[in-house]
Amino acid sequence: GALTIAGGSDVESLSGRIGNSGFTSTATVTGSGSTWTTTEELSVGYNVNGALFIQNGGTVTAGGTVELGSFNTGVGTATVDGAGSSLVAAGIAVGYTGQGTLNVINDGDVTSDANVVLGRASASVGTA
Repeated sequence: GALTIAGGSDVESLSGRIGNSGFTSTATVTGSGSTWTTTEELSVGYNVNGALFIQNGGTVTAGGTVELGSFNTGVGTATVDGAGSSLVAAGIAVGYTGQGTLNVINDGDVTSDANVVLGRASASVGTA
């Protein structure tokens, strides 16, 4: 499945999972004023492939940890691309218990209130 938040739209949720229970998924937040806000964690690649794209001034804010690649089968990628594009989280785990990649390009911005952890578990892989 795919989720696109664009044109200055706002989405608010308790938590979020991009790629869950065997379904590969993508989410794109694009354009100035377009936002996705979660109160708790945001998992990208929960137990399958998942990808999050934040671009052209979009913003994603997670009240909990952003987990890129959960469980040993999870592969999660987040890309923050362009000036004004931002990912803000309470914490970030790149390779939470699976494989994760964080790409920050073209003046994108990432802010974590706590640690940014690469490869949180013994078998996980994190790349930033």
